[in-house]
Amino acid sequence: VNSVIDNATFKPLAKGYKFVLPAFARRGVTNFSNNLGGPRSIINNLLQGKLHNSASEFGRFVINSTFGIGGLLDVTGMGGLPEHEEDFAQTFAVWGIPQGPYLMIPIIGPKTVTDAVAFPLGLQSDPLFTFGESSLRDPINILRLLNLRAQLLAAEGFLDESTDPYITLRESYLQ
Repeated sequence: VNSVIDNATFKPLAKGYKFVLPAFARRGVTNFSNNLGGPRSIINNLLQGKLHNSASEFGRFVINSTFGIGGLLDVTGMGGLPEHEEDFAQTFAVWGIPQGPYLMIPIIGPKTVTDAVAFPLGLQSDPLFTFGESSLRDPINILRLLNLRAQLLAAEGFLDESTDPYITLRESYLQ
């Protein structure tokens, strides 16, 4: 199901996106998207007891959101402040909750049971998720998805050369 949907929609759109947008613009979209993950990392670092990393992520988010033009520029990365990206599935692992079996969820893609349970929490912690103006929110989220899919185009050769793409994807994901 995912391959059919991807080949009919996401893959051609991602190729067009990559063809039309220059690399520096795609990097800006990546930076913006990563910056929006800041609140999720702040929360999860706190939940994992990593207070220093949480404070560092808070600083990254504030600085990149202001001086980095809403996160389009990774000012803190250029300054040498490292990322401490964490998500709810990682927090569950720290708390001792096992990841569970591998799942292939239609449209969403590969997940473990823990990742699937954590997925809605990650969405709720995305500042755009709760942003009420859909005429702005939805195009930005589509742009973020296209950017992510365009980044994954390079990995397709890896799956195409595999004798069993399902197992290759599963094992790569679990690693």
